[in-house]
Amino acid sequence: MKKQENKGITLIALVITIIILLILAGISIRALTHTGVFQNAKQAEVENKRAQITEYLKLKLINEQTNNPFGSAEEIITATREDTLNKINELKKMGNDVTVEEVSKEEDNKEVDVYFYVIVDGDVYKVELKAVTFLGKKDDMSPIIKTKNITSTTNTITVEVTTSRNDGGQIEYYIKSENDADYRLDATTEDENHVFTGLSQSKKYSLKVVAVAKNGKKAEDVAEKTTETAQYTITFNANGGSVSQGSKTVLYGTNVGSVPTPSRDYWDFQGWYTDATNGQKIDANTTYSFENDITLYAHWTVKNVKLDVYMGSPGEINSGATYTATKTVDFPIKRWEWSYKEYGEVVSYSINGNTITMVIKNATPNKNYISSRIYVYSY
Repeated sequence: MKKQENKGITLIALVITIIILLILAGISIRALTHTGVFQNAKQAEVENKRAQITEYLKLKLINEQTNNPFGSAEEIITATREDTLNKINELKKMGNDVTVEEVSKEEDNKEVDVYFYVIVDGDVYKVELKAVTFLGKKDDMSPIIKTKNITSTTNTITVEVTTSRNDGGQIEYYIKSENDADYRLDATTEDENHVFTGLSQSKKYSLKVVAVAKNGKKAEDVAEKTTETAQYTITFNANGGSVSQGSKTVLYGTNVGSVPTPSRDYWDFQGWYTDATNGQKIDANTTYSFENDITLYAHWTVKNVKLDVYMGSPGEINSGATYTATKTVDFPIKRWEWSYKEYGEVVSYSINGNTITMVIKNATPNKNYISSRIYVYSY
């Protein structure tokens, strides 16, 4: 009987001991957690990983500097990136998600900074000639935006940008002309290219692109571009005269340059105008401000002309009979007078612009022939 009692007591004591140990273990775990021991251990692990990656990238950089001691910064950084990319599996042993970005170049006060970024599990490392630096968590950092390419036409500018660390963010496109004080927002989009429309040709514009990350942080880049200059055709209309050059081309916003001098009998040339009778006078020093092709018309003033005009002869005509003679000249007729007449007499006449019409009668008895000439005047 005593042996059985001793066994029962031993079993109960064992169970109690286990329970006490579990309670003490729970208390110890809570105490460790509460005092931050686990957090400190986790942080130490993260920092150790970051130090390993930094040293790994430094060795890559030093290796390229050793292999090419006289190489430029761009050559060494480019080679370091290529080696890192080719052996990316080595980095993936230290992190699950690895990205090696493109080489970038920045100029500041004639100093050129060439670098690239490596992102491992959201941690950003900058590799440049002077150092390898851990910058922080990708989600906590500002985005990067750079203008990649700008093209223009006479009334549009197209800008293309590149961004990084802007996943899910927006891009704001601003513009102002050389005459504007402030930028105006033209578009907000996720697209990395944008076309500004409705612009004036031959004008300089300042473009500002702003990357707005999901975390609210921003980065911007500013560039300038001048719209293209269109070429237009000027056609010359001699407007009653003659001209050897029928047309010429001219660039918008530039002086018209040399223009031909037309000719016209009995008239003096007064210049080229945008209308046949009125319009704006255009000469070699005029700035071409028309956004289309135009025709220029010669303007004239008539000279003081006295012209001898033969009014003709009807041949045989009975005494007292009449005939009508019409003549047109190259200037407005103001008056007339006889130059020569043989047996004729004017019954009536009319002047219409540069045309004169006369009714002439054979006023000589026993004559069946008449002939006449007159002077016409422009003044």
